[in-house]
This record gives sequence, structure tokens and C-alpha cells, in this order.
Amino acid sequence: MKNLKHITLAALSAVAIVSTVSLSATLAFAVPEKMDVGTHRFLIEKLESVISATPKGDVTRVPALLRLADLFSEEARLLMMTEVEKGCIQNPKTEGCGVSNGDRRSAIKYYEMALNESSQATQSRILFQLAYLYEGNGDSKKAANLYSKILSLGPKHFSEVVLGQSQAGLGEIAFKEKKFKEAKKAFLLALENKSTPRRGWVVYRIAWSELNLNQAEMGKQRLLQILKTPALLTMESTDGAKIDASFQEDVARDLTVFFAKTGFSEKDIDSLWTLSPAHARKSILIDLAEEAERTGQKRAAIAVWSKLANQSIDKNNKDNSLVGRERIEAQTRVATLRFGLGEKTKAVTDFKQVMQLWKKNSCEPEAECAILQKRLRKLVIDWNKNEETKLSHELLSMYTIFANQFQNDAEMAFWGANVARELKANREASLLYHQAAEEAAKTIAGTSNKEQSKKQISDEKQMAQIKTVFEGSLLAEIEMSELTKDVKLRDQAYGHY
Repeated sequence: MKNLKHITLAALSAVAIVSTVSLSATLAFAVPEKMDVGTHRFLIEKLESVISATPKGDVTRVPALLRLADLFSEEARLLMMTEVEKGCIQNPKTEGCGVSNGDRRSAIKYYEMALNESSQATQSRILFQLAYLYEGNGDSKKAANLYSKILSLGPKHFSEVVLGQSQAGLGEIAFKEKKFKEAKKAFLLALENKSTPRRGWVVYRIAWSELNLNQAEMGKQRLLQILKTPALLTMESTDGAKIDASFQEDVARDLTVFFAKTGFSEKDIDSLWTLSPAHARKSILIDLAEEAERTGQKRAAIAVWSKLANQSIDKNNKDNSLVGRERIEAQTRVATLRFGLGEKTKAVTDFKQVMQLWKKNSCEPEAECAILQKRLRKLVIDWNKNEETKLSHELLSMYTIFANQFQNDAEMAFWGANVARELKANREASLLYHQAAEEAAKTIAGTSNKEQSKKQISDEKQMAQIKTVFEGSLLAEIEMSELTKDVKLRDQAYGHY
């Protein structure tokens, strides 16, 4: 996520608010054993029958209401976490998604009943459970009022854990309302409480608040702090507390946005690589390179693409390294960016490396490589247009390198020969005209790659272009070879004609 609607972390934050403390942890009731959804359902039905038969004022009614609300709340928590892991936040219409909402509404109903029927001492203990259920149900105003009330009642009525969560809850509500200054203040207060759980998530929210307050450098340092501190990467899942690789990946991926905002060095690139989960390092660096390009940081993007293109292949995890076409594409990006910066000599060197990678590793799959070839072709043509009135020897080198790799492209060889002719590079011009004539002849005769020929001469206009290349190349080859004063080259051109 490169904005405030980061799907995965928003989901995790919701779970953090609605799943941290069960009522039994804040009240003097027995802690329920871990149960599956089926067992929850059995107990819920039994308690609903008991409550319906118990009149108001009976000493057993409020504990039963709280127990029933607690069961619904716990079931909602378990279902919510399962929904997050299934991807329901991204795809809410998926079968089995949204089931937790009904349980959350039921929990609210029974907590409110218990609140109305209980003594003041017991009421204070119900407030937090209701607050985070209100928030999870989208009623932020009610949730904020209860969180504030909990904080005003203080440690005489609530544990430090609940107080820390309530402070974080106020921060989350402000964050979702885009009140980032207010959100940051609340989250920082939550961190001052050493008992506040899920501190990594709180730090993460502070970082995003700072980004939106134009404090990107501070936010960047906080995300780095999370990635460097295992305790901050611990989140709760259905399997209990553990280092959350998904959270780690999200933080590392978001860090690319902060890097692009603040600028970054090769040292930063290496740090991001090291701190990212191994399985996601490649894609995260690609995100960083693309974000740098998007924000106009061409040199920074070159540094990232160069690292990816030249990195040694990880034999233990090949998915973590660029291979084949990916390396070729990364080096293509470098050459294109060099051209955009006007660094023509370096661009030629990078372009040459692209072709060396293509020869060494080949390129697959064919369809994607065909697109990549068109991009390389376009780079040379754009360069040519840029130098329309003042051609350079670097441009000629680009045409020559391209023509050597993709010898069946008669037009590129022909245009390259025209550039050589203008630069009075007569020998190079003669050789490129020779190649253009050969390939054009194959295309016309249909003896080149049949599929390629079919594409090239699919209409009369294309056929006319190929014939122009063929005829123009034969005559120009003779002219250029004569200017070289090379008898052997001249005789070859005559013979070719």
C-alpha cells in the first residue's frame, strides 16, 4: 500500500483493536478455554435459553449476559482473524467473508443489556469491551467516547493494558478520519504506556501519520526501527503470538514510499534488502525502483535496477534473484534512464550489457520478450528523433548493437546505415546496408521466420516499406563501399547487387 488504504495493515489494525483483551481478562470471571466455533455456538444457544428464562434482577442474569457477550465477542475475533487470513479485506464478497459482523453486533447487544442491568462497579468493567466492538462495527463516535471515559477512570478501574489499548484506539479513530496530528499524539501516548500491546503496529501508524504531516524522515526511521526490532514484528494470529512475516513484508514494502519521499542511497538499498523477508526481497526492490522512477528520481532508480541486474543468483532461493528476461529488463531500464539523463556514453555501455545478457541467458517467455524487444527498438528510435538535426556516434553504436542482436529487423539495420552515412562512417554504413538488404530479401521471399514474415507483410503498406528498404540498401551499399576505397568490400557489394 502506498497510501492510507493499505489493505493488509488496515485489517491487522482492526484485529488489533477488536481482539486484544477478552472481557474475562478485565473482569473477575473465569477465563474461557480455547474453543472452536462449533463449541462456541453450542454454549451460545444454551446461554440464550437460560437468559430468556431468567427475569431481570436475578443475581445470575448479569453474569450470564456477560458470559454470552464474551462468547460472541471471542467468536467474532476468531472469525475476523480467519477472514483476514483468507483475504476478505481485499475481496469482501468471497464466500465465508463478513460472518464476524453478525457476532460482533450480538456481542454489543448483550454487553449493552448487561451495562443497563449491572451496578456501577461492574459497568466500568464493560466499557472497554464495548468500545472496541463499537469501533470494529464502524461506530467511531461511540467508541471514542468510551475510550475517553476509560482513560478518565484510569488505573483504579482498568489494567495498564486496557488503558494502552484505549489510547491506541483513539489514535486509530483519528487516523481513519485523517486527523494525523491528533492521531500521532494519541499513538505516542499509547507508546508511553509500557503495557500497550502490538507496539509495532502503533509505531507503524505513527510513521504513516508523520508521512502525511510532511515528516517523512521521521516516519522512515520508525519503519526501520520496526524492521530492526523483532519484538515490534510480533503480531497475533490464530496460532498465537509470533513474528509476522506478512507484517514484516508490508512494512518493508511501505518503506519504499518513504525512501522515495526522502531520497535514498546505495546503503539504504542494501539495508532494505537485508531487512526485508527473503521471499519478498526482489519484488520489494522492484517496487522501490518503480517508485523512484515515478517520482522522477532517475539516478536513484538506476542504482536499484543496477543492483537487481548485477546481483548474483541465490542458488538456495532462485525466486529471490532476477533471472533471464527479468535481468534483461532491469538493464534495459538502466539504459533508458541513462538516455533520459543525457548520459549517452553510459547509455551505450548499458545497452551493450542488455544484449550481452540476452545472448548469455536467452529470453523467455517469447511473448514477453517480444514486448521487451520493442522497448529496446523504441529506445533507439526515440534517441534518433532526439538527435534529428545533430546525429552522434553514440546513436550509431546503439543501431549497430541492436542490429547485431536482432538481425532479422531490416528496417533498424537500414536506419542505422542511414545514420552511419550521415556521419561518414562509410564502412559501417556499407555493412549495415548489406544486412538490411539481406533481411529484407528474406522477408519478401518468405524464407525468414514464417510467423515474423507474416506479421511484417500483413498489408501492402508494410510490403512497400520492406521493398523500399531492400532496393535502397542494395544501391546505398555500393555507394558506401566505393567511398571506403576498400576493393574487397566494393567487389562484395557489386556481387551482392
